[in-house]
Amino acid sequence: MDLGLSGCRAVVTGGSRGIGRAIVTSLAREGPHVIFCGRSVRRGQALVAELTGRGLSVEFIPADAE
Repeated sequence: MDLGLSGCRAVVTGGSRGIGRAIVTSLAREGPHVIFCGRSVRRGQALVAELTGRGLSVEFIPADAE
């Protein structure tokens, strides 16, 4: 699916696991630079490594949005 997001930026909260992780992955495949946050540094860094390894543009910021 081409959503026309190349060159855009997307921000996802709670993106290191579950539905948020799926959203980060799906958005990144569409071309924007995805910035996501989550509480688990380990999970966030693992997702960044996985997606950048596929050539996708993502960035993780550890945060708790209580």
